[in-house]
Amino acid sequence: MKKKQIFLFMLVIGMIAAGTLMVVNEQGAAVAKDVNSIINDQLDGLEKTELPGESDDPTQLIVDLIRGLLGILGLIFIILVIYAGFKWMTSGGNSSTIEDAKKMIANALLGLIIIGFSFAITQFVFSVILKGK
Repeated sequence: MKKKQIFLFMLVIGMIAAGTLMVVNEQGAAVAKDVNSIINDQLDGLEKTELPGESDDPTQLIVDLIRGLLGILGLIFIILVIYAGFKWMTSGGNSSTIEDAKKMIANALLGLIIIGFSFAITQFVFSVILKGK
């Protein structure tokens, strides 16, 4: 008796879920007709924006270069932390390997803090310089 109740309950839940999916699918089909117009509007908006590197201002070029370098340094931080975590997890209980991994993570975090402060200082300095023009 209990198996029949569970089966009926699951059947009702399945019907409700199927009905919900059908309603969502019908709404999605109506929206899909306007996809081309949405894409065209977004492309028109993109043509109006000024992309990095299009400016003739040398200070803006320097700002973009520094931001790119700091972004690369942030990526290196993430790679170092993942490598140190992998080294820690595969150490097999070897205490010297674990200590090396902990030191690597601590040094990477210190580097990230330095990168963050340098980014903040750069943003502040160049915002003052660019406002002066």
